[in-house]
Amino acid sequence: MGRWWSRDPKAEKAQAWTPYRYAFDSPVNVVDPDGRLEDWYMIDENGTFHLVKKTNDPYDIIVKTDRNGNIKYKGQGLFGFLVPKSQRGEPKILLDRIAKGILHDGINFKNQDQIIYVNGPGQPKLNKVEQFLVDMTDYIVHVEIAGAYLSRDRENIEAVYIGKYKNNGLTYSYFTPNYKLLLKNDFTLKDLYVHFHTHPSGVYSTEDQIRPSRKDLEYRDDQRKNFKKFIIITNHPASPIDYTNW
Repeated sequence: MGRWWSRDPKAEKAQAWTPYRYAFDSPVNVVDPDGRLEDWYMIDENGTFHLVKKTNDPYDIIVKTDRNGNIKYKGQGLFGFLVPKSQRGEPKILLDRIAKGILHDGINFKNQDQIIYVNGPGQPKLNKVEQFLVDMTDYIVHVEIAGAYLSRDRENIEAVYIGKYKNNGLTYSYFTPNYKLLLKNDFTLKDLYVHFHTHPSGVYSTEDQIRPSRKDLEYRDDQRKNFKKFIIITNHPASPIDYTNW
């Protein structure tokens, strides 16, 4: 039996685990000689992302975990022997190829509004944030996500305001901008430029994925004074769909 007498110096990065763990309980698959291993991103039941490994590659990944927050690896379980030996010990992935600059340790999209800066040096491109939101909708949260693109000059998109998805559903979403969060990031309500929401591909038909619902159109008509454009983003080649003048 292995016993570890010292706390992991990075224990706060993965609070679902005991601080006396070693190699995330997978010493065969993971080497962690000095207790400083950080291993990818995981998301807990409250919607908080935890950084568990910092890498120098251009993308981030979200790994699968069990109910206790333990990372799942290929080759584990009853049918693990069916996994090719070359892949055993690799993490099972929920989402991959997430552009750097979107996620950070402790970020929570479920219970907190977020502002992600885009298109600048060291920042993700707007289309990469769109793809992340669509993939989150389809593969992780299974609800619509809504928010706004922010622009001070009413032309160039500077940031994406992502509204919390806690009270959203498969076919509806809410977005009420937090004025204090805008001010904290040097924006005002006047900088709300484009309203967006996602359409889950597993819920809508191919035709409905790219068509606004009656509620979408009602919301658009009510909010025209606040936004210049209204779009739907989805896993469809035609995305984003502009329904401003639908």
